[in-house]
Amino acid sequence: RLWIYGIDPVLAGRNVSAALTLMPGIAAIPTPVVDVSVRSDAAYALLENGEIWSWGYNNGGQLGSGEKPEKKYALPKRIHSLSRVILIASNLGATVVTENGILATWGVSASAPPGPSPFPRHDLNAPYKIKNKMKFPIRYVVGGMSAYAAIDDVGEVWYWRDNSRGQRGTGLIVRNPDEKYWTTPEKSLWVYN
Repeated sequence: RLWIYGIDPVLAGRNVSAALTLMPGIAAIPTPVVDVSVRSDAAYALLENGEIWSWGYNNGGQLGSGEKPEKKYALPKRIHSLSRVILIASNLGATVVTENGILATWGVSASAPPGPSPFPRHDLNAPYKIKNKMKFPIRYVVGGMSAYAAIDDVGEVWYWRDNSRGQRGTGLIVRNPDEKYWTTPEKSLWVYN
């Protein structure tokens, strides 16, 4: 069973203390959950059968449903474009790895705030399959603020999404990247042992 609960700051605007507190409840998911990944306003469940389910707030595509932003789901809903997933990580969106090595990512871009900005936004409302340049199977995948990393079986570390603060560990800082750069894994200078 997967128990879910929390608050809904969207209903309260910026006054989180006035947010509606949701009582704990059992999520209506049809098969055993093997992993979960949670961010401040959305959550993901990886099921035993390789499906991904999401729920929460979709202000930047983080639910992966392909629907327009501002949609909210209080209960889990399956992301139908994904199957046979074995790893999941989240931060401002999510990234998954399938059993045959496909990487997919979706969600909010941290490179730019909402509204007018000199920085581009790369919000992805649905899972976007990205080119997996890794030669070996992925062992771990993690997300942090606006970038994702994967470690393969030989310990190489690969990053994708944001690099405006040097998160990729390549020695470069890239501001205002195009979508191709944003969705292309890049090998870091360091190795995980």
